[in-house]
Amino acid sequence: RDAVKDSFGVTHTTFSSPNNSTNVELYLTVVDVNALKALEGLGTTTTNTFVHFSSSLIQDMSGNSIVPEAGLQAFAVSKDDTPPSLMAWTMDLDLGQLRLTFDETVNSSTLVPSSLVLRSNTSSSATKQNLTGLSLGLTHEYSYGSSLVSGLVEILADGIEGGYSNEVSLTLTWFDLNTLRTNSICTQTTLSGFANFTVQDCFLELVGQSVDDMQSNS
Repeated sequence: RDAVKDSFGVTHTTFSSPNNSTNVELYLTVVDVNALKALEGLGTTTTNTFVHFSSSLIQDMSGNSIVPEAGLQAFAVSKDDTPPSLMAWTMDLDLGQLRLTFDETVNSSTLVPSSLVLRSNTSSSATKQNLTGLSLGLTHEYSYGSSLVSGLVEILADGIEGGYSNEVSLTLTWFDLNTLRTNSICTQTTLSGFANFTVQDCFLELVGQSVDDMQSNS
């Protein structure tokens, strides 16, 4: 067969099959699935999905080891058609960094800053700050102009594979940070008369399409 561009070694799995059976189902861990999705040329169709295993993979009921295989093609591949979801996020005012954690690998170059809105609270009267701008077209590192000034919001991805990861970090400009502080957004304001008691003043709202996964689901 033709050489496969990318390869991936499974690290951990769980079983979901009877102990003795001709069919064995393996469930990959979230870490493995996200790492696999970051490889564009692997696991998307039957033409780029092959399995390699050694004789130590499994034995039959008589203790005979399986015949090793260097490239067995997949019979079928189910396409990922589920959009990514934001699972968690953090704001670090010291670093000036907004960190987004998704439930799967995303393509950081598709992130739309204008879909991210920081709010002081969840009420309709909340103070808001939008992150919007225009891509400058940098490779694996994308910059956007601030909606408040012509500063930059830098989009980075923690993943090694060309900006593909389930975590994306946005580094805000000094002006954006100072505006957040001025508008009491993400500052953890201390209430008068209540020592060490803080009010949550940092909320993130996603408006419209935010980011695509590796199969362009958004």
